[in-house]
Amino acid sequence: MFDLIVVGAGPGGYEAAAHAGRMGKKVAIVERRALGGTCLNVGCIPAKAFLRSAKLVREVREASAYGVQVGEPTVDMPTIVARKDRIVSTLVGGVGQLMDATGVRVVTGEARVVARDTVEVNGERLQATNILIATGSRIARPPIPGLDSPEVLDSDSVFSVTELPGSIVIIGGGYIGLEFASFFNDVGVHVTVVEMLPAIAAGVDEDISRRLLKALQGAGITFHLGAKVTEVAVDGVRFTDKTGAEQTIACDRVMNAAGRVPAVDGLGLEAIGVDVGPRGVVVGPDGRTNVPGLWACGDVNGRMMLAHVATREGIVAVNAMFGRPDRMRYDAIPAVMYTAPEAAMVGRTEAQLKEAGTAYRKALVPAGVSGRFLIENEHGAGFVKVLVDARYGQILGVHVLGDLSSEFIVAAAAMMEAELPATAAMEVVFPHPTVSEVLREALVRVGQAE
Repeated sequence: MFDLIVVGAGPGGYEAAAHAGRMGKKVAIVERRALGGTCLNVGCIPAKAFLRSAKLVREVREASAYGVQVGEPTVDMPTIVARKDRIVSTLVGGVGQLMDATGVRVVTGEARVVARDTVEVNGERLQATNILIATGSRIARPPIPGLDSPEVLDSDSVFSVTELPGSIVIIGGGYIGLEFASFFNDVGVHVTVVEMLPAIAAGVDEDISRRLLKALQGAGITFHLGAKVTEVAVDGVRFTDKTGAEQTIACDRVMNAAGRVPAVDGLGLEAIGVDVGPRGVVVGPDGRTNVPGLWACGDVNGRMMLAHVATREGIVAVNAMFGRPDRMRYDAIPAVMYTAPEAAMVGRTEAQLKEAGTAYRKALVPAGVSGRFLIENEHGAGFVKVLVDARYGQILGVHVLGDLSSEFIVAAAAMMEAELPATAAMEVVFPHPTVSEVLREALVRVGQAE
């Protein structure tokens, strides 16, 4: 009898299992594929490995502006894929070592929850006081004729591509689609993005969406917004544009980047009474489902599909199930798009504040006020926008466009988590010269506006 069985070994699952193991609990984790889940094997880590290579290509092409003369770079995709595989293998091994170090039993196989305290794997029944569902998400496949063709890439199969196409159409202008649009564009592929919504990167602040679109278009990526794909055909991608006209884009490859949906199929949850809604497993603030002893964390609950959110949700759930007071807070969760340029954000957008009727002040500061940003970005543009409560000056949202923003957005998240007003946050000493100084300047300006 285990104290906890975790189903799914992605960031939410393996970190939760390790946390429970450190508490001295008897824990098993079930994974049908490789440890690390989607993020580590076919998600965030492989994507960033690809994007690192693409950034080098871009930097070589721009090197003359920095006084460095080099020839036109060539891209060796088999080497990029091999490097990605090496990194993934190293990190998967690290997860295995973590499980060993914390005394977690790893079970490989397809799991099915057959009772509120029982998981069946490979014909074996494992029992536990608590079961944590951490099965993550799967690729969304809209009912578009031809989209299920083996020739159509998705965010799993793209990491096995060893030969670059001359052109590619990416269906979807969200985080996944935009990051791969940046990758393919930087390595010399002609990229077209077809997005159903009228703007890219749904849910981000309008200033980021609008200015990122302009930057990506300036880099050579073609966008069709407000467009609905009707068919993936032999001669290309057919879609209806925002005027209602039918169009066809000829291309060498197509990539489905329409997003992800919670992976709940085949787990047997409904059969034992677990409330599963259209957005995934329904949970309370601490990850509790409606069935005692059953919990869920990460993408499978559909709240915020980010690896670091899954990790925190898993730890909160473990603390709750074993009597440690804790709670999940979603107001200060940072997120990053690793596009070229990067975008990073935390907290509420300006549109959300307007919709809620919240009175606010804002400061929007160009990234060029930072000497380090100018040094690192000869042709780059960016900004930091800070939104604060109009009455008390509490920081409500920070939105950043520009490379290196991924490395300091956590500072804004920490300020929000600590509920610092801008006037207090501006007293934090920022190192000089760094791009993060743009955040300080925005805090100063919004604080002085009181």
